[in-house]
Amino acid sequence: MMKLKSLILIKLELNISSLILQLIWIRSFFFFLFSFFFFLFSFFFFLFSFDLKLRCFIFRKFFFFLFSLFFIFILNVELFFQFFFLFSFFTSFEFFFIFICILRLVKLNSNGYIKTIS
Repeated sequence: MMKLKSLILIKLELNISSLILQLIWIRSFFFFLFSFFFFLFSFFFFLFSFDLKLRCFIFRKFFFFLFSLFFIFILNVELFFQFFFLFSFFTSFEFFFIFICILRLVKLNSNGYIKTIS
């Protein structure tokens, strides 16, 4: 009877640990999707920002809101999912691409407006 109880407990612990691993994989998959779509957004921003006038207040606030949200997700990913090497590499590459994109294309005027460099 005691052996049966211990086997049931071991089976229950294995089920709980596999459930936790599945939740971690699901969470990392959603982080991956969010990062990928933000990467596409930044890539299209890179393509079309040469002729785009970014003086609209709403678009400016929306872009910087997305950028700050992206930093929150990057910090979360780097802290909790460092054992996913490929995923960590993808987010680091994405961060580098967005950083270069902003440095090369966007510059603040003295009056606070965003001006694209063409």
